[in-house]
Amino acid sequence: IVCILLISTPGYSATKTWIGDSDSDWNNRFNWSGNDLPDDDDDIIIDANSYSGNNAPIISSDSDFEPDNITIRNNGVLTMTGGDLDLDDDIVIESGGFFDVTGGDLDVGDDISVDNGTFSFSGTTLDVGEIEGSNGSIVNLTGGVVTMSGDLDANSNSVFTIATVVTQEDDDDEDLNIGTGASFIIEDGAVITGFDDVDFDGSGGGSYIQTGGTVSLDDDFKIEDGDNNIVTISGGTLNADDFIISTDNNNITFSGTANINIDDDFNVNADDNIITFSGTSNINIDDDINFDNGEDNVINITGNAIVDVEEEVQFEGETSNFFNIDENSQVTIHDGSTDPDDEQDAADDYFNVTDNGYLKLGD
Repeated sequence: IVCILLISTPGYSATKTWIGDSDSDWNNRFNWSGNDLPDDDDDIIIDANSYSGNNAPIISSDSDFEPDNITIRNNGVLTMTGGDLDLDDDIVIESGGFFDVTGGDLDVGDDISVDNGTFSFSGTTLDVGEIEGSNGSIVNLTGGVVTMSGDLDANSNSVFTIATVVTQEDDDDEDLNIGTGASFIIEDGAVITGFDDVDFDGSGGGSYIQTGGTVSLDDDFKIEDGDNNIVTISGGTLNADDFIISTDNNNITFSGTANINIDDDFNVNADDNIITFSGTSNINIDDDINFDNGEDNVINITGNAIVDVEEEVQFEGETSNFFNIDENSQVTIHDGSTDPDDEQDAADDYFNVTDNGYLKLGD
């Protein structure tokens, strides 16, 4: 009897480095360390120190190999103008690295992480888990169709600009997160759907700026961590369940042609927040405006803005919370207000109406 024992050994990924000795062709083996193309599941390094004085890589047709990970670092640049590139795991862009996708289809098995680098996508399709930016990174999603299964995380002074279709397809709690000093900029062409929340989750100084497009959240717009954040919506549409302000000294402005649709409540639970409705903006709140806690919060309604509250304004905090209504703006609160019960007293105590402003408390 002859026994044959077959022992399989696990494969291990190698690391291949771009050297650019021949030209910029991604699929030319002479541009890679060892003068061999990477194999499937290899880890790729794009480092400007490794191709100094030579050619930066360009992907213009389908990649001949499927990497495990790609790391772009030390001011390295990778450009994709067409074709397909599939990865099993992650893309890491760090230390001044830049990945510019102007064409083609990019499929990332896991995440894109940008740490003091730049990722710009205006190609055809991008499939990815999470996109995270930190340490002043720049992330631009300005063309094509982006499909995600994780968060959009802007952290530590990073700037995310979105002007295209971004769809979150995972049923888990996936959010648009705005960290310390970070910014989301939403422009014309943006159609953002499937995310649970916009969540300010840093120590403060974050910004959400929307000049166009449509953002439709499954749950809430939340400012629950850090003070001195800024929300400016001057165009486009925001749809959310609740709008929640639970920190101090935030500046919230709805202006221009903004359309704000809140399916439940607008809650102010902290101090010294300034909220302004102006321009020709339309703000529709299906339930209540609640001042549950806090003091010295001001809502300014001016310049032809229209605010429609289906139920009540509830004053359960300090009487120092109040409304200024002027310049032809219109405010309708269908179920009136609470504390005090008398609508005229409420109007006198909490609402300052001047310059052709209009206030209707109760139907």
